[in-house]
Amino acid sequence: MEKFKALQSVWNQQAVLQPKLDTEEIKTKSFQKIKAQKLKHFWTIGILSTLIFVLIYFYKFIYTNAITNKIKGLELMILVIVIRIILEILSAILFRKIDFTTNFKNHTNQLVTYFKFRKTIHFIFTPIIYLLYIVGFYLLLPLFKTKLSHGFYIYVLISGVVFLTLFSIQLFKIIRRDLNDLNFLQNADKE
Repeated sequence: MEKFKALQSVWNQQAVLQPKLDTEEIKTKSFQKIKAQKLKHFWTIGILSTLIFVLIYFYKFIYTNAITNKIKGLELMILVIVIRIILEILSAILFRKIDFTTNFKNHTNQLVTYFKFRKTIHFIFTPIIYLLYIVGFYLLLPLFKTKLSHGFYIYVLISGVVFLTLFSIQLFKIIRRDLNDLNFLQNADKE
């Protein structure tokens, strides 16, 4: 009997564990992430659309007299950005179709499908789009050299390289984040 009392005493001395987050906090954090993801889609589409309008303005009003093979670079840049916007819209539509009220297993499967689609965009379409955009910029350089002052041409050249470098860094961060999310979901599904 003494052993039982000693065992019960040890049992009673255990700390009562409380979960770090309750259900409401988890729901709140989930809805914040959903809202942030929708906002990212919105901003990406908005920024790319703005770039399209700038390129079209440049195409239509600045170099209407210089329609040559060199201007094909601008057309190529516009085309690949339109394709990227379409992919981002498809991604946003797929994200909106995710049922956040379903059970954990279905919800996780839907998110895994979404992030696999994003992975396809990142590893197949984005490198092609990025390279074609660089080719378009390269095709425009002779036109810039003949139509712009030397100083402004150097500025366009340097700012183009800086933009493409900063864009690459941002792109790698986005890809890493999406891959981490996919990995987390696939591991959560196994547990």
